[in-house]
Amino acid sequence: MKITRMNVYTVDACWRNWIFVILSTDNGFVGVGEATTVYNDALTLAALEDLRGFVIGADPCKIEELWYKTSRSLYSYYRHIIFYSAMAAIDHAMWDIVGKWLNTPCYKLMGGAVRDSVRLYANTWFLGARTPEEYAKRASEIVAQGWDALKWDPFPGSYMTMTNREVEAAVLNMRAVREAVGPKVDLLIETHGRLDAESAVRAGRALESFRPFWYEEPVAPHNPSATRKVKDHVRIPIAGGERMAGRWGVLPFLRDKSLDIIQPDMTQAGGLSEVIKIAALAKMHDVWVAPHCPRGPVAVAAGVHFAARTPNFLILEYATDVGGVPWRQELLTEPEAIVNGRFQLPQKPGLGVDLNVAVLEKHKAHGFICDIPDFYSSSFTIPGTQS
Repeated sequence: MKITRMNVYTVDACWRNWIFVILSTDNGFVGVGEATTVYNDALTLAALEDLRGFVIGADPCKIEELWYKTSRSLYSYYRHIIFYSAMAAIDHAMWDIVGKWLNTPCYKLMGGAVRDSVRLYANTWFLGARTPEEYAKRASEIVAQGWDALKWDPFPGSYMTMTNREVEAAVLNMRAVREAVGPKVDLLIETHGRLDAESAVRAGRALESFRPFWYEEPVAPHNPSATRKVKDHVRIPIAGGERMAGRWGVLPFLRDKSLDIIQPDMTQAGGLSEVIKIAALAKMHDVWVAPHCPRGPVAVAAGVHFAARTPNFLILEYATDVGGVPWRQELLTEPEAIVNGRFQLPQKPGLGVDLNVAVLEKHKAHGFICDIPDFYSSSFTIPGTQS
């Protein structure tokens, strides 16, 4: 069996582009993969072209051999996040082909399931909200749909330092959401690495009473010592890792014991093969793994198979895209099996998802996106302080 064709599709998905890869073999098998990164589309597409010569003619069963060949030959940007993102799509698609060839779901090829379903947390449900009341309303609506874990960024447009008023604004937003959803819903704090250690500690302590599930990327994501400082002074589990490339990116944080939860991205970390290796490293350090995955349906499917077979898996991200991408399920020949914030384990062979090429073409991206419009609010008003 040999790979004879590699098709790449870039899809306009509102505030980002999704990049999908479809590999075809000489005996009729087709595998799907995803290389989505946020705001690195041109580089990722170029990397896929660099890899095309390695992929065409390759045996899809020899996944580790392809990793070895590409990492040896493309040494100038091996261990770079763009290389790992492009390789992730190829890795996903090769696993998908092998599973279809053997008529077996991928997680069964990787040791079998250790759980019956995969817990998800909702992200992007809050986009467009600016006041505590708006956040609370959005949170109530998503919880009413069955979700019991919500991630969001409660901070105003703070960068590096935070004033006391900005901390107070975050507290007001957090309180409004906690009161709206009650004590049983897990609230996951996102920070996007925007704060210095002192501000992150001060803000984290102010939010401790709301019992957050975790405090994600409170400081710059490539600074283990600053992350460790926050971990040592805040009573909230510290999460991070979405911007790290492969196992070498996460290793310093594991050695420094600066993270309670590691978050390898299902595309940017290198796909199934590499994230499985990251999870094994994390297990040796008693660290949970919660894949970062605000991506399209193929990356989510890969995340589900990873979660099904990984003992130290904690929770998987899912972008609900309220009002953003209402046609997401049209991309698939069968809709994603999500019930009350839980993904049911796939029973179909391979990754269990097939892409509708006509829909990919219909929503073809015609440009690159550089930012989420109006994502961070630089202006806010704390009740009772109006002049």
